Amino acid sequence: MRALPTSVRAGASACRHHKYSGMTVSEAKQLKALEDENAKLKKLLAEQMLDMAAMKELLSKCMVRPAVARFSCVAVWVA
Repeated sequence: MRALPTSVRAGASACRHHKYSGMTVSEAKQLKALEDENAKLKKLLAEQMLDMAAMKELLSKCMVRPAVARFSCVAVWVA
């Protein structure tokens, strides 16, 4: 496996150092766990919003005015 160039490693290290500076190891692990949980919750929320949008679209296509629905049901039963 080929190693990354030094400049890439240094940049990533500097980014991590800036993000986690001043934290203990346990605090950094807790932050990482919270970030992971937050990502999972965001994914669940996005899926739920997509489901709601699909349901609203489906219901808007199926909705009819009450009078029309009543008469169409009567026509079906009479015929």
